[in-house]
Amino acid sequence: MKYTVESLRQFGIQVAEKVGMSHQDAETLLKNLLLSDMRGVRSHGMTRLGGYVTRIERGCTSATAQPTITMDSGAVFSMDGNNGMGSTIGQTPMPVEHIQPGQFYFDACYNPDKTQFLLNAEEKGCQVLNGLGMSLYQGAAQIELWTGEKAPVEAMRKELMDILAESK
Repeated sequence: MKYTVESLRQFGIQVAEKVGMSHQDAETLLKNLLLSDMRGVRSHGMTRLGGYVTRIERGCTSATAQPTITMDSGAVFSMDGNNGMGSTIGQTPMPVEHIQPGQFYFDACYNPDKTQFLLNAEEKGCQVLNGLGMSLYQGAAQIELWTGEKAPVEAMRKELMDILAESK
């Protein structure tokens, strides 16, 4: 049986809302699940919806979690996602008024290239960096650890960039 992307999106949104997610969060979740399926990454697509529902129903994941700042020392900032779904595209954990001009801000996310958090910091004249390099070099370190051979970092970088370009 075949379904349209739109019918799957609508179904998934209804399911997510039924277990307590807001409409906006449900839309974000379904966008991410369907994009994964369309890119051929089935392990992160619609097949995850049932597991997410189960985790929410069992209380393992919160359908309404809001990120909170757990530490802000001026130089270091830490955020707790409060056991939420993680679909926070377009949201920022740090209020704009807390961003100090001339500082350096890092976000471990790398898709999108610049999260709203990094865009806000850049707008205030700050230097920013996303987590692409961190992810790349963590992968390289894992390859070297497991194989004992030097990782092909440039080939890995190219593949990572190609995958990200496909998702846009």
